[in-house]
Amino acid sequence: MENKNEFKETLLGFLADVTTVPKNPTLNLCPDGFYTLSPFLLIKERDYINMVKERAGKEPPTKHWIIIKFFTEKHRYIINAVLYDNKVSGEEGYYLGAGVDTRKPRSGEDWNRGNDLIDGKFNRETWERIKNAIIKHEMTGLSKYIVNGRYQNEK
Repeated sequence: MENKNEFKETLLGFLADVTTVPKNPTLNLCPDGFYTLSPFLLIKERDYINMVKERAGKEPPTKHWIIIKFFTEKHRYIINAVLYDNKVSGEEGYYLGAGVDTRKPRSGEDWNRGNDLIDGKFNRETWERIKNAIIKHEMTGLSKYIVNGRYQNEK
């Protein structure tokens, strides 16, 4: 990838697999610094320069970080995409990862439970693994009434 715009376009292309991503969205600012990308997605972009230099006197790597949030009835999903450029070594790198947490704490708890999902290189394969992990996480078990065969016995 040549630049930040191509990086962002590729990520939005991945997201277009699962939701509508407008070509020229109207970005409305939300209280936490995110912008609405569509009726289903929030986005935040920022450039980050690592303040801890790898070695004294060397220029630190820079990162362009895109964070996407979306919600289901019970969960909040966060997708992180990072483009980094290490000016010392001349290397470029790409990262794609996801996490999930509950939207409500359990009774008696004052925190939301969460998990890391898949992460890896910024590519289609990692994206497909993230999508599959989200689907797996959202699936709901069948009623014990059905699973234990009670339904069949009543017919």
